[in-house]
Amino acid sequence: MGLSENAVAGLFDPFYPNFGDEAGGGLGLAICYNSVVKLGGAIDVRSEVGAGTSITVSLPRSAEVTYFEPSKTKKAAPEKQKSILVVDDSRAVRRTLKRTLGRTFMLELAESGAEGLQLLKNGHEYDLILCDLVMPEMGGVEYLHSVAEHHAASASKVVFMTAYAFSPEIQQKLADLPNRVIEKPVTVQQIETILQDISYRAGLSESA
Repeated sequence: MGLSENAVAGLFDPFYPNFGDEAGGGLGLAICYNSVVKLGGAIDVRSEVGAGTSITVSLPRSAEVTYFEPSKTKKAAPEKQKSILVVDDSRAVRRTLKRTLGRTFMLELAESGAEGLQLLKNGHEYDLILCDLVMPEMGGVEYLHSVAEHHAASASKVVFMTAYAFSPEIQQKLADLPNRVIEKPVTVQQIETILQDISYRAGLSESA
């Protein structure tokens, strides 16, 4: 019960072993101290071994209180959720992308290039198409060529995904294409950056 003078002196130091080796030290009190000081306040510690410890936190009163009336203007309509088509033959990858991106974007999943093409043929429109580069029957590059041939407006929205290095042949094919390639695993931040880039390029095309 109570703390020694040395313990009180180091009470707010990060990782200071205030309570012995069993409990260890941490950042809790250091964070509290810094927060109070930033607010212009102070912490007073009084302790006596065998008697106990009292800690007093003092904070300045605000000189002026400002009240805000609720805004009567209409709230802006929420931005429409971006739609993404994922074309990947791996069920595990599709599930991972759905879990990673599904809370931020509207996702539609296709397990093959043929299914991805059929969705476009059915009139589905997407802000972005994430396509695996290496798939059986129809690879990513072949899928892009079909999209460009039958759904030209969506070709620039195709972004290839890959989890490993690819052959010189595929590298040569990609060198002739403007579409970007990203590595798995894919993050929300990556997708947001890509969507902004696509939107920017589309704006330039319209103004040209």
